Amino acid sequence: MAPSLRGYFSEGRRQPYVVSRVVLPRLGAGAEIHFLVDTGADRTVIHWGDRMLFRTSAGAPIHADEMFSGEASMSGISGAAVPYGEEDATLLFRTDRPALTSAEITACVALTPDSMGVPSLLSRDFLQHVRLDFNMPGDELALLWET
Repeated sequence: MAPSLRGYFSEGRRQPYVVSRVVLPRLGAGAEIHFLVDTGADRTVIHWGDRMLFRTSAGAPIHADEMFSGEASMSGISGAAVPYGEEDATLLFRTDRPALTSAEITACVALTPDSMGVPSLLSRDFLQHVRLDFNMPGDELALLWET
């Protein structure tokens, strides 16, 4: 049986979320991120509020002006271009088996606080590798790794 990850639906608007430990190996930093599952977005994005959660192994935050390995400019629903840095990331998920399942992606990380209050997005660049079971009436959300 393939590993699976259980997500949850937020209160109110009932948005679908999954939790991942995100490690930025080059920066030696990690954070637990609650990602909004977004099948309409092309790239996984870590927005400003979640970016501020990252800590090094010594517990120090990454600096607000930390340099990222690349740059990307994307526009969301508003159509306004927002600057992001690109950074190789390891996503670690607590699945049913094995206990931890990982994925390597290049994440877009907010460079400015313009996206404060916006949830980070787990998008098609990752979702194309898993099966998404979405049953809102049954309060069930699962990502299943195909084997």
